[in-house]
Amino acid sequence: MVLFKRLTAVFLVLIMVFSLSACHTKDESALIFGKTDAKKGTAGRIDIRSALYSFFIILADNEGKQKVSEAKQAANQTVTDYYKEKIDKKDFSTWVKDRAVELASQYAAVQLRFDEYKLTLTNEQQTNAKNNASYTYYNQQNVAQLLTLNGISYSTFEDYQVNSAKKLVIFDHFYAKGGKKEIPQADLKKALDANYVLANTLQIKFSKDDGTSLDEAAKKEAKTKLDGYAARLKKGESFEKIKKEFDTWQKITEDTSNQESKAKDKYATVYGSSKTQSSSDYFDKIKNTPYGTPTVLDFSDCYLLTIHKNILEDPIYLTDYTSSVQHLLKDEEFNKEIETYAKTIKVSKNDFAMGAFTPKKIQQVPTTQAAPTLAE
Repeated sequence: MVLFKRLTAVFLVLIMVFSLSACHTKDESALIFGKTDAKKGTAGRIDIRSALYSFFIILADNEGKQKVSEAKQAANQTVTDYYKEKIDKKDFSTWVKDRAVELASQYAAVQLRFDEYKLTLTNEQQTNAKNNASYTYYNQQNVAQLLTLNGISYSTFEDYQVNSAKKLVIFDHFYAKGGKKEIPQADLKKALDANYVLANTLQIKFSKDDGTSLDEAAKKEAKTKLDGYAARLKKGESFEKIKKEFDTWQKITEDTSNQESKAKDKYATVYGSSKTQSSSDYFDKIKNTPYGTPTVLDFSDCYLLTIHKNILEDPIYLTDYTSSVQHLLKDEEFNKEIETYAKTIKVSKNDFAMGAFTPKKIQQVPTTQAAPTLAE
């Protein structure tokens, strides 16, 4: 699931409602990184074809618009025309084109490093990358259409997914167990404890499934009920017993425990800090409650009875979250290394091919068509 989220996170850009006119030779090289002399063979040479370059233009254009929007919002202003704005003292279009080349160079850096270190993808990693591409392409609304409009074939889309998988393998080559820069267990445990909390929880939301909200009387009843459960838990009643009673009261018929989990407590839930991919608004308050003390917390959307547990007492969580914690600790360092290496790679530009994908040629998808969406 973590791999799926990391690989698919890049494609959230496809939610935007833009398409790029396709008026180019599909297999034309827009950029060549590394060895640029074709007579010397293809080893150490990465071709960025027109279709992939168009994808980088879309990524860069969206990134630029986000930067402008955030700056305008901070200044309490609105954007009237992105292409009249500046980013880092550059005209918007110039910044986007430069950024697209940067993204392409990082793609090339991953490919070259992967080959340099003589790394390989396992069958499972290859299958996961291709399945992620297939799921996104065929099952998410309008994604296939948007890519086609941009002259991006399915194979190009799949290649990009595979490149993302290779980047993760390079990361593990350095930071995973046995890697050149293996992270000490003590550091992993410290980061796990700092960024994740484990708790038994019972939640009463203020909004019902039918869209209606609890009135003040209902909220008071809910708070009183949870306070009563907390008092009984403090006297020694088991959480399992209280939860079954709670589920009956709330008319919860499905089994909400994690029966397949290897965790010691099948009713425990993990909540992540804002730094994690599983961030929760409940993290901070739960983190600040004492271990083992039943406490009813008041949030803007719910009451939450919680029993904070020591996540380090069950080794399964360090096992399950090792990869997430490794990336939490070292992603910034790793990405900087890739970006630094990317800047050193020799590049040859095909100005004609690149000229077909200027930001101002991006066209808007008709508003009658729904924007593509992606699963998390």
